[in-house]
Order: sequence, then C-alpha cells, then structure tokens
Amino acid sequence: MTQPLHLDTEAWTDFITKINAYTDEGKGKLDILTLYVDDLTSGEWKAPAALEFKADFDNWSSIEYSYYEQFNELAQRVTREIAQWLETANTLE
Repeated sequence: MTQPLHLDTEAWTDFITKINAYTDEGKGKLDILTLYVDDLTSGEWKAPAALEFKADFDNWSSIEYSYYEQFNELAQRVTREIAQWLETANTLE
C-alpha cells in the first residue's frame, strides 16, 4: 500500500526562520570582523605580513559570504516548495 504524501509546513517554516536568522547574524558578525581587519591592516599594522593576512582574510570571508548566500537560496527554495505544496493541498480539498 502506498503511503500518502505529507509535508509538515510548520516545521519547514520554522527551519526557514532559523536559517534566515543564522545567515543575518553571521553576515552581520562577518561585516563587523571585516571592519576590524580593515582598520588593523590599513592603520596600525605596517608590514608585508599585514598585506598577506588581509588577502587571506578577504579570501576566507568571500568563501564565508558565499555559504550565507547558499543558505539564503536554500531558504528561498524551501519557501517556494511550501507555497507550491499548500497550493496543491488547497486544490485537493
């Protein structure tokens, strides 16, 4: 016997809320950290190592930002899936 399809939309909506909060918080903290690094490497720290550190940090932060963007895209995809699921469920009622 085939199992009926089921999607717990409330649980997935909660997941989206948490993903959005996580990405917003992470981006905010990364923005602050970037400001600190920019200040340190453009002011007080005058050495070749400062430029290397800044380049390494910029590379790392770029990767980190891309992860946050991927999380946002995932949340958007899940949001669209929930909307489609609810629309389909409404037509079957």
